Amino acid sequence: MRLEDCFEVSVDEIEKRTGIDFFPQLEDRAENQIEGVVNYVVWNL
Repeated sequence: MRLEDCFEVSVDEIEKRTGIDFFPQLEDRAENQIEGVVNYVVWNL
């Protein structure tokens, strides 16, 4: 297991834990696609 695996979570997970909707203006379909993904590759870690 990589150390990063302990910290990478989706926006969905953060929203679930905080009760905050970070992208309320997005259509539900787009919001679900964007928020449900964890893509650490783009962070160049």
